[in-house]
Amino acid sequence: MPDVLRRDRLVDAGALLIIVVGLALYGHSQLRFRDVMRYSWAHPGPQGVSQLDAADLARYEANAAFGFVIVGSAIGVAAAVRHSRRKA
Repeated sequence: MPDVLRRDRLVDAGALLIIVVGLALYGHSQLRFRDVMRYSWAHPGPQGVSQLDAADLARYEANAAFGFVIVGSAIGVAAAVRHSRRKA
């Protein structure tokens, strides 16, 4: 088994950071969805933004979060494969 280099640890930490940012972004998008669900006739939400537009923005944010998680996971898997193929 080859030694773990500092660069490998930094790549793993970066991949983990990207995944955590994606999860935080997804949590924020779910809070935005919850706020949109609370809109009513008496409380229509912010002026100039329709309920549909607010829901679309929350959906785009959730899709971006999934993208971050997928990219972070791909980086982590690629780094693990590269590390396992390195000669001792």
